[in-house]
Amino acid sequence: MNRSLCAVLAFCAMPAFAQTIIEEPLPSFDEELGIIGITTENRSLDVLNSNGDPSLESVETESVEQVSQGTGAVLRGLDRVSTELQDFELATGESFMVGPLLVTLKECRYPQDNPSGDAFAYLTIEDRLQGEIVFEGWMIGSAPALNALDHSRYDVWVLHCKTSSGDDIAPAE
Repeated sequence: MNRSLCAVLAFCAMPAFAQTIIEEPLPSFDEELGIIGITTENRSLDVLNSNGDPSLESVETESVEQVSQGTGAVLRGLDRVSTELQDFELATGESFMVGPLLVTLKECRYPQDNPSGDAFAYLTIEDRLQGEIVFEGWMIGSAPALNALDHSRYDVWVLHCKTSSGDDIAPAE
């Protein structure tokens, strides 16, 4: 019995002795893939190889676009069941009902250099039937699918902003 107990203990202890733990540092990013260096003075993105030498490729980054704040926005609502489209104007801070959805415009911005180029509107959309906010954030006029309202029946998107003089800024065709 002692022999079988010793055999069982030795058998159970073997895997612990058979395993060895080797502590090696993981390869760093710069050793395997290369280093990415960002230079802010000339706004360029240089890709460096593993030796630290700049490669032949250099990528220029896009400068930040200056924006102006509009006094309101023109939005479009769609009822997918009845296929009814509804365009409506909102001043900053105003609300409008699209079916059971209460759409509130917090802010609308547009590019200073190209006012008809795009519109960025911060919206809060509340479903009055469910009593919850179904969307809150920025919608982009030129790319409404980037941050879209997720509702089974209704859709809302930004068309363009209104300027401080009250003029509509129609999007470029």
